[in-house]
Amino acid sequence: MTFPTHPAIEFTQDSGGREVNYRTKEMEFAGYRQRTVVGTNNKQEVWKLSCTDLSLSTVKLLADFLDGRNGLPFYWTPPRQTTPLLFTTDNLSVSSLRATHESLGVTYTQWFGADDS
Repeated sequence: MTFPTHPAIEFTQDSGGREVNYRTKEMEFAGYRQRTVVGTNNKQEVWKLSCTDLSLSTVKLLADFLDGRNGLPFYWTPPRQTTPLLFTTDNLSVSSLRATHESLGVTYTQWFGADDS
């Protein structure tokens, strides 16, 4: 079974953005330091998205999708990229802005694993 694809929601991002974490190992001996990459997937993207003024239906669509995943991976195409990557999320925050719109905050962390669930 293949992981589902994130709903087609265009994030008009107010704050946050892309962060890249590099997995490295560092050793020190006699005053000299040496670094090397760890593993084959040593570069991990983290996207912190904060959007305001989203319609209630858009927020519900995203919240329902993420609730249905329960923290399991899904495909998402980050802004200004064309290839979907696997991501997970451990949180979603929604706050009311007014009767017809809400603000939303979510953090997506790139996930490396087999394409099956």
